[in-house]
Amino acid sequence: MKMRSRWYGAIAFVLPLLNMKPNFNEMSLKELRVYVLAHPDDNEAFYTYMDKSKTERTWITMPPLNSMDDFDNYPEFIEKIAKDGKGRV
Repeated sequence: MKMRSRWYGAIAFVLPLLNMKPNFNEMSLKELRVYVLAHPDDNEAFYTYMDKSKTERTWITMPPLNSMDDFDNYPEFIEKIAKDGKGRV
């Protein structure tokens, strides 16, 4: 019986550690993006990513496009895509 209680105590200690989430507020925007892509069901991480991207002014707003030619009217959007180098915003 004593052996069982020792293992139970070790398992009870380790299980919460396995379920710990990272501190999203301490993560950089790029780290958060990687985490959100790897954990698409984590709403807390997603909302933190959205808030942080707005705070850091990486968010570009523009009205809906009617055609691909409308991109010519938003050079800052094209510049942002070109800066990233991978076509992601």
